[in-house]
Amino acid sequence: MYKQLLERDFYIQGERIPKIFQYTTKKIIYNTINMVMIVVDDVTELEFQRKELKEQNVKLEELNNKKNKILGIAAHDLRSPIGTIQMIADLLLESFEEYPAEENRKFFNDIRDISKFSLNVLDDLLDISAIESGKLDLQKVKSNYSEIVRRSIDMNQPFAKNKNITIKFNDNRLNPVLFFDKNLIIQVLNNLISNAIKYSYSQTVISIELEKEGNDLITRVVDQGQGISENELCLLFGTFQRTSTKATGGERSTGLGLAIVKKLWRNIREK
Repeated sequence: MYKQLLERDFYIQGERIPKIFQYTTKKIIYNTINMVMIVVDDVTELEFQRKELKEQNVKLEELNNKKNKILGIAAHDLRSPIGTIQMIADLLLESFEEYPAEENRKFFNDIRDISKFSLNVLDDLLDISAIESGKLDLQKVKSNYSEIVRRSIDMNQPFAKNKNITIKFNDNRLNPVLFFDKNLIIQVLNNLISNAIKYSYSQTVISIELEKEGNDLITRVVDQGQGISENELCLLFGTFQRTSTKATGGERSTGLGLAIVKKLWRNIREK
C-alpha cells in the first residue's frame, strides 16, 4: 500500500480554492488480473487543521520558553536584593545596639532602597503581564498634553536635582489638547525621563521638546549622557535586555522600563 499527499489549486468563478488530496494505491488481483486500486480522499480540512495545530504548538512552545526566561531572570534579579535585605535584618536583630545611630540609619536606608528596587521589578512584571494578556483598558479623557508632560517632569525633578541635572521643557507654544489615557502616558513619560536621568552625568541638561509633524505630536527627550554603541541599539526595547552602558550614579536597572514603554505605546496607538 502506498500513500501520498497532493496539493492542487482549483479556480471556481475566478476564486482560488486550494485542495489537498490523499492518494492511496494498493495492488490487487481481480479475476486473476493484476490491478492497482486507487482511492482519492479529500483531506483539505483535516490537513489545514493539522497545520494550524502545528503552528499553535510552535507558538505555545515559544511563549513557554519566553515565560521561563522571564521567570528565571526575574528570580535572579530579585534573589540578590532580597538576600541583602535578609542579611541586613539579621545584623540589626543580632547587634542593633552595637552600631552607632548613623550606621543603623544607613542600614534602614539600604533596606528602603533595595525594597523599592524589588517592588519596581514586581510592578514592571505585572505591567508586562497585563499588556501581553490584553487586559490593558484605556481610560481616554480630553486633557492638555503639555500639562501631563510637566507633571511627569515634576515627579522626576527630585531625582534630577539629586544628581545636579537640569530638566528643560519647551512645548513650542503648541498647548495640545487631546484624548488619551493620562495614567498610561505619564507611565511612558516617567520611564523615558527617569531613564535619561539614570544615564546622564552630573551638571548636564535633559531637554524635553514637543514638535508637530503632520498629524503626529512628537515628544523628544534628549540628554547629554554617554550614549549607546550602535551594535547595542537593537537591545534597547527588549524585555530584560541591558546594554553595556552603566548608570552614572550607581542606579540599578530592571531591564524592563523601555520594553514597557514600547508595549504601552503600541497598545495606545492600536486602541
